[in-house]
Amino acid sequence: MTKYEKISVLAKETARSIGENKESWMNYLDVASRLYKYPFEDQILIYAQRPDATACAEIDTWNRLGRRVNRGATGIALLRDPSLSYRIRYVFDISDTNNRENRQILLWQMKPEYENEVIRALQDKFLLNRNSSFPDTIETLSMQLAEESAGDCLPDLLSNKQDSFLEELDDASIARWFKDAVSESVRYMVLHRCGYAPELDSDVSGCIPDFNTEITASILGLAVSTLSQSVLREIGVTVK
Repeated sequence: MTKYEKISVLAKETARSIGENKESWMNYLDVASRLYKYPFEDQILIYAQRPDATACAEIDTWNRLGRRVNRGATGIALLRDPSLSYRIRYVFDISDTNNRENRQILLWQMKPEYENEVIRALQDKFLLNRNSSFPDTIETLSMQLAEESAGDCLPDLLSNKQDSFLEELDDASIARWFKDAVSESVRYMVLHRCGYAPELDSDVSGCIPDFNTEITASILGLAVSTLSQSVLREIGVTVK
């Protein structure tokens, strides 16, 4: 088996396993919240190989930032388009680098004094018209985004539900479970990245194991990753 094939298998197995229970799904979301700029297919491979990663980049990027990858460091393998000559690329966590040029890499951090400004930015960006606390704003926004994404994702999910536990449910139940799972996961992921200590709702997290095939888990994971990225990018820009 080639390296590309091994990494492909790892990606498929990880996509299928991250939703096996509440704990494994939360563990994935914790990692994805730190690496929200990466797409879902990269997040699950980083999660599988380096679940403690906090900030990843390729060697050239670290070099431009004034950091050097430590000798002997093991790269995290990510898949590229199979039509390309080099079908695997490698990224390294910041812990695998050293700061030779005395340049600081600062990751944004949410603070209580930023909340009002961030709430206003989110209201403008996503057309929210409800004034509430920061956690409540994120919950409302997560529900809104989940509802909007359902129109794009549900046809694909319904046509690929075979062999999953979703197959036993009617279409309306699948739609409700998908929107609830996406909304709750986005809320958790955003709040976790912002320094809160959220919990997943037990009723909602109980339906996530029903997305137990590679394709149904990937549809759910891709929606959560994409929506969380849109929110966290806006928060990050505002905080900076």
